[in-house]
Amino acid sequence: MERSRWQEAQRGQAQALETLMNEALRPRGLRVRVQKRWRQLIIRCDAHAGISAQGWTRFIERGLGRLGYRSRQTIWLDGGNWQVVLNLGGTTPVAPTWLPHMILGLVGAGSLVFGGWLAYQWQSPATTAQAVVEPQPTPVPTPSPTVITIKAVGDVILGTDFPDYRLHPEPRRLLAQVRADLSGADVVFGNLEGAITRHPYSSKNVNGYSVFAFRMPPSYAQLLKEAGFTIFNLANNHTGDFGDVGLRDTVQHLQTAGLQSFGKRGEIFYQTVRGVRLAWIGFSPYDYHNSVLEITTAQNLVKQARAQADLVIISSHLGAEGTGALRTRNQNEVFFGEARGNPILFNRRMIEAGADLVLGHGPHVPRAIEVYRGKLIAYSLGNFIGYRTLGTQGELGYSLILETRLAADGQLLGARVIPVIIQGEGIPVPDRQNRTIKLIQELNRLDMPESGWFLGDDGVMRPFTAIQSGQMQLR
Repeated sequence: MERSRWQEAQRGQAQALETLMNEALRPRGLRVRVQKRWRQLIIRCDAHAGISAQGWTRFIERGLGRLGYRSRQTIWLDGGNWQVVLNLGGTTPVAPTWLPHMILGLVGAGSLVFGGWLAYQWQSPATTAQAVVEPQPTPVPTPSPTVITIKAVGDVILGTDFPDYRLHPEPRRLLAQVRADLSGADVVFGNLEGAITRHPYSSKNVNGYSVFAFRMPPSYAQLLKEAGFTIFNLANNHTGDFGDVGLRDTVQHLQTAGLQSFGKRGEIFYQTVRGVRLAWIGFSPYDYHNSVLEITTAQNLVKQARAQADLVIISSHLGAEGTGALRTRNQNEVFFGEARGNPILFNRRMIEAGADLVLGHGPHVPRAIEVYRGKLIAYSLGNFIGYRTLGTQGELGYSLILETRLAADGQLLGARVIPVIIQGEGIPVPDRQNRTIKLIQELNRLDMPESGWFLGDDGVMRPFTAIQSGQMQLR
């Protein structure tokens, strides 16, 4: 029976793998859960202060090595859980080449011994020709540093009832298929494009061709909360569609649902997450927000936030729009006669001023992602949901959830692209074809060739030093 279970685990059967791991972890009072999603295994363990990242990594590394898996995945800390996402290749096991490259800063002598002891426990059943060695005593591992996990998406519009009625008959279905992918983070960010209000008068002259106003019912704030969102940027060209009254209503309805928001001119929004102080600043091309056209003023605002927070996060709404605006260049962009800013110049200046992460949106399509001076810049997260409001043709329907892991000192520990496709009338669903990953890989090659990080086919971004024989060499 034991040998059969081992063989089942080698073939990628989640239940068998979970059983083997839990047998090894039982002396530590821990349990894991293993799920299989398409051709991925997701391994989660409830972590506590007594286990360091390196100890857990070595356990996974050596255990999967004995099973014969080959993986280039990273270790992800999702909220309070250690999580490993493992791509399954063919059914024939190959030599292990697991490289725990993303967590070098977390190595400790005690955790190495702990990892070795767990790895001993998780090995194939002994035969008469095998000698059984007693496990070594386990020292108390060093506690791991705090890591903040942020998931971010682009433009969010759940529909509109102005000037005509375009709301889903079952609104809870709008985000149902991506809810699982939005879960498991400390912070979930989105760019809310539209007002949540009942105010009847729009501040825009809507003509149905090039001017739009989006209004969502107050109950939709709770839908966003239920989907997993925690904070929204309001510095864009649609949250003011119903004037100051509509904007105040939007902030109030979000607060009532337990959601945070930011984006006023001069505003730095501070929040504390698991003991780490975050500062959020929203920018747009308009002078009633913090403007991307006023770079010196923007830098001073970032410096002010840097002095008061552990992590500074920028939301930048800028750039031209549409499928003709996929490329990111170091030049000023204009759309319908409006100056929309220079994306490379502005976002890099924010990093130089002290920002730790830049989340871009506005072009309605994904753009390149780069790591500049050790900090991640997503030049555009594209659309995320636009029920009967946003286009879904071509790259307009390519979407993503960007997951980043930041240490409390601002160090980028990991990033990955979770691909999403916007279907039909504008509803997001997971994309099994990985179209957004392929698109961003090409845009990175064209627009960010000097970036020190590489986006893999699995969606994980990794640092690299060279390309040899067609293989990416990881740090």
